[in-house]
Amino acid sequence: MDDDGSEIEFRAELSGLEEITRWVLSWGSKAQVLGPAELKTRVQKELKAMVGACG
Repeated sequence: MDDDGSEIEFRAELSGLEEITRWVLSWGSKAQVLGPAELKTRVQKELKAMVGACG
C-alpha cells in the first residue's frame, strides 16, 4: 500500500516463478507477496541471501 492508501493487486498465470520473483523484489519494501506460498518462500530466501551478502 502506498502512503496515500492506494494499492495494486497483480494476478497472472506463469510458467515459472524466477522472473516474477525478480519483479517483486524490484518493488522493495513496497511489495507484499500474498501467494502462492512458493513465491513467498522464494522472495524470503532471496532477501535473506541479499542481507547476508551485505555483512
